[in-house]
Amino acid sequence: MPIDDVADLIRRFEPVLFFHPDERFFPSDAKRYVENSTIWTVEGAKADDKINWGGSGPGHFPRHPKFRPPIAALAGEAGSPVDAALGGGVVESFLSFAGWDGGNVVIADSTNAYANLDAMVDRYGKDFADGLDQPAADSRFWYHAEVFDLPRLRPLVDAKADQRLTEAMLALPSDSALVCYYLFFPGSDGELEGCDGDTAKLFDNFAGQWTCIAVLLEGTTPPGVGQLTLYEPKWIGMTSRAPDVVTTPQTEAKRFGMIASNWSLVPNIKRDRPGKSQGEHPLLFVAQQTHGYYLTAGAQPTLALGPDDIARSSCGQFETLEDSNAAANAVKAGHQVQQDKNSLFKWFLIFGGPLGFFIGFGYAGGMQGLADLGGPGPAVAPPQFDHPPDAGSFGFVIRPEGIVLPPAQSGKKVTWPRFGAETVMTTNIKAREYSLMLGSTASPFSRPPWLPSDDRMSGFSGRWGNRVTQDPQARRAGMEFMDFWELFLLAFRKAQSMP
Repeated sequence: MPIDDVADLIRRFEPVLFFHPDERFFPSDAKRYVENSTIWTVEGAKADDKINWGGSGPGHFPRHPKFRPPIAALAGEAGSPVDAALGGGVVESFLSFAGWDGGNVVIADSTNAYANLDAMVDRYGKDFADGLDQPAADSRFWYHAEVFDLPRLRPLVDAKADQRLTEAMLALPSDSALVCYYLFFPGSDGELEGCDGDTAKLFDNFAGQWTCIAVLLEGTTPPGVGQLTLYEPKWIGMTSRAPDVVTTPQTEAKRFGMIASNWSLVPNIKRDRPGKSQGEHPLLFVAQQTHGYYLTAGAQPTLALGPDDIARSSCGQFETLEDSNAAANAVKAGHQVQQDKNSLFKWFLIFGGPLGFFIGFGYAGGMQGLADLGGPGPAVAPPQFDHPPDAGSFGFVIRPEGIVLPPAQSGKKVTWPRFGAETVMTTNIKAREYSLMLGSTASPFSRPPWLPSDDRMSGFSGRWGNRVTQDPQARRAGMEFMDFWELFLLAFRKAQSMP
């Protein structure tokens, strides 16, 4: 049956999110992020080589972005269109909101190895009163939601030609609807616990992170209510780094996926809505830095390190197998240098007497730097954990308007935006439109041009944060917006098949 009121459905299941006291980033309005970013292109196969960024001509520095703010994220608004960056020879595009660590320029001797997350924090602020960059500060505590009914899901599943998705579709309750809450974080801090050095501390740092909370609903039409369909929650899907998440090729670089849980296991709080179905709002705990979602507070184990994950198994010292092999060869060479040094020292001592001893000792010291290559190899990263806040020790708590939390669930309480009536999802600021719902009342299943269309043939499909150098696995590059509905169906199928 058609969904009677998409906006009302979105408001009905808005989540309550508990953040760690030390969290630096919060879900924000992605459209305002776009409008204030530069748009760069990548025009070469090696995307982590800065010589391929921008349109300055082949092999020339400095490199320049394709477009600078203001960016038009909707048709008719001022600025360069967000979806106009791709063209002949362009491999991908990416957004840069706060530039790179060490500066915003891309020149021959610039490093450009990390997104400048500290500058991002300065622009957004960390507390209520922060307003260093007011448009950015005012855009915090925001989500973007969309609803999928079965007529919309079926062609998307057919286009994937994946038997697992087909099986998941067949297992869906009749007259299902999937409400996806997309939460955009301007930055994501991520370190390798138990490892030393800046490489490990900044291992997973990147700008532009998308996460998702999906609620699967089953619709019924009770006798005597005409064609009105009533929806009840049955499952929830949450992106995280939990051990039993399902992943897709899009998620592998960031080492996260989605897990589905039956709604009966989800802690939630009810909210009376006069004349409407009761609100049911899941209580979810958000991991510091990685922004994974969990049903319980406290430390959570994450995906185990893969046997082929060279970077994690070397505490971030090597990105690829080639790097690791090169280092191993250097170690072997270092052992040979040590052996040669010892042998020569003996000859100096035997044939040179006391003078030979000092010559040999000096030679040995001169070779020590090379010999040190034969020392112990890199540390191995221990098992990793996500860190949602501990029970009762919260920072910000984002909740729907009208929710009263128990005193034990204290924190800095803020509400999701309201624009008058509950089902009004859109506001206008300085001739620009901002919405919590991706579609509109007239076209609820449409997407704005700042996101890829369902068929990915139009809209912005680039990365939401900087590309960076020496990053062949794209760990520190911004994310693309992905098919979270696909992740949910795979997670739902996995959960259904469990005993």
